[in-house]
Amino acid sequence: MKAAGAAMIGFIPFLVSGCSKPPNEVQTLKTPLPGLSLTYETWNNGPLVSDTNSLIAHLVQRDKKEITKRILDGDYLVFSKFFWAAPRRLVLCYKKGTIYDFTSEVDFLGDGTRSFHVTLKEDC
Repeated sequence: MKAAGAAMIGFIPFLVSGCSKPPNEVQTLKTPLPGLSLTYETWNNGPLVSDTNSLIAHLVQRDKKEITKRILDGDYLVFSKFFWAAPRRLVLCYKKGTIYDFTSEVDFLGDGTRSFHVTLKEDC
């Protein structure tokens, strides 16, 4: 019985996590690559569950179809800044929070033609 109760408590944050509802805040970040934008999305989940953050890349193709790729997910994330070190190299300056999913290479088409690299640095 205790195991069932513990499993249920572990399931509660899943039910109220950021994935189940639209984000409370969305910031759009410009990029040097045509058709590419980034969104930094925040879900304010209330006092009992941590706030969730995601950085998502959006590529609009010539046929107007959009491809999205998740760059990172975490809780209570704070970045001091971000910058493009080169047209295909994004640098994120991480200050605090918990990152639980991160992708350093974003490749939209799988052939490297529409891709960029992401570097995560401690407070730079």
